[in-house]
This record gives sequence, C-alpha cells and structure tokens, in this order.
Amino acid sequence: TSAWLCAPCFAFAGKSLRTQALQTSFRQTKQDWRIVLSAMPKDSISWVDFLLEAKVDKADVETLAASVAKARTDGLWDMTEFEPLEKELPRYERFMDGVQFQKAARTLSPGVSDSSVQAVFMVLAKGNAGFVVKSSVDPVVAGWSGPDGSFDSAAFNFSWFVSKANVAFAYWFLNIFAPFCTYFFFIRGPLKAYGGIDLLPGVPNFWERGTATAAAAEAFIAAP
Repeated sequence: TSAWLCAPCFAFAGKSLRTQALQTSFRQTKQDWRIVLSAMPKDSISWVDFLLEAKVDKADVETLAASVAKARTDGLWDMTEFEPLEKELPRYERFMDGVQFQKAARTLSPGVSDSSVQAVFMVLAKGNAGFVVKSSVDPVVAGWSGPDGSFDSAAFNFSWFVSKANVAFAYWFLNIFAPFCTYFFFIRGPLKAYGGIDLLPGVPNFWERGTATAAAAEAFIAAP
C-alpha cells in the first residue's frame, strides 16, 4: 500500500527533475547562441557583394591578405584557440571556422573591417564553406608571397577570382540547373499528363520516345 501511495511522489519528482534539466539545457543553448552571434561579423557581406566586390574595401582586403601571407598558415593555426576534443588531433589537422579566423585576423590586422575579414575567409574557403583546412590553404597562402617575400597582389586576386567562380557555379547549379532538371525529368510528365500544363511546348516528350520507337519497329517488321 505504501508503494502505491509513494508512486505519484516519485513520478512528480522525476517529472520535476526532467523539467529542470530541460530548462538548464535551454539556458545553456541560449548562452551558446549569444556567444556565437556576438562573435559573428557585424558588417557581413552576401555572396552577391562578394562577386561584385560591393561593400568591400579592396585595399583593406589586400592589407589583411598581406598580413595572412606574411604570417603563413602556421602562424594562423598557432594563434588560434581550438575547443578540446574527446580524441585530440594535432593542431595543424584541426579545421578553422569563420569565428576563429576572425579572431586571428584581428590579431594580425586590428584595423580591418568585418567585411574584409569575411572576404578573405571566403577566398581561403573557395566560396561559402564554413571552415578551412590547413593542408588546402597552405599552397594558396604561400602563393600570395613573391620570390622576395613581398605580397603578390595578382596572385591574391587570382585566388579571389577562383572563389568567385565557385560561388557563381554553386548559385547556377542550385538555383537554375537543379530546378530545371527537377522539372524536366520529374515534374513535366505528370503535370502535362494530368494538368495539361507544359512549360516547354514544342520540346519532345522524352518519356514517349521508347513507345514511338517500338511502334516504328513493329510497323517496319510488318511491312511487306
């Protein structure tokens, strides 16, 4: 009898503990998001700005790029604080995200703008990737320095051009090519058959070619 009487108490206590755990987890999540948002660039640039070099001071960008080239990737990774992992990796094998790069960039060039930091990071990431790998950016950063160790603006601008091409290709593939293929191969047939709507009038129906070919072959065989 006592066990039945205590059962609601244990149930209520368990529910209370679960509620407290959820509240603690929610508060920790809010705190983590505040930290992330506070570290994000205030004057962020869009992919359009990156392509057109709008809202970007090119001289400021090249100043930061020259500092990065002088420090090399070893210097960038050495001045970066990485979160501890359950299974630790060598420092030079860790990925560097945009927030970590921003802190390192502030150390190298304290006066550069947030948009310049983001632009250089996008050049290193070859587009909109959220992180960079040291082994991938080693030859890129090394190429920004001439034989005498001075900053090679032409090499940096070529890297910028490659990153622009990657961003433009990604936009074309995701927003133009992929929707067109989705409509052409998966939506056009059912939409035309059941709705009578065809956005590509005059274009042959590829799903009917097999039937037409078979019918033509049968007619050819049946001909005297």
